[in-house]
Amino acid sequence: MATTKDTIALTSAQILASNTTAIAALPARAGFGYIVDKVITSWNGGTVQYATNTSLILREVSGDTIATIDLSDLPAADGKIEIDIPVGYTVTEGAALELTEASGNPATGDISVDITIFYDIVQS
Repeated sequence: MATTKDTIALTSAQILASNTTAIAALPARAGFGYIVDKVITSWNGGTVQYATNTSLILREVSGDTIATIDLSDLPAADGKIEIDIPVGYTVTEGAALELTEASGNPATGDISVDITIFYDIVQS
């Protein structure tokens, strides 16, 4: 099985509206699912850290959370955080993945973020 990676570049405007408007991460594939192995969050420093409602989650659309990225941990300096997914999380056949803040839009913040998802595609 060959691991694939996709990077989603998020602007601060997208992050600030991430509860109102979820961000597409990986499309649904009929007859296939994903095994998510790892998520890497990297960012270019801004001037204002994210505050209030700062748990950006990667999840199946309307489904289970795969990884949580705490945006309040992102300092103004450039950086990277790697999240290993225990034993690989298998996404339901035909489900898409999205990034969202489940409890509300962040109040402030101006840091641009890249989310890189490492995954395998499996036939169901």
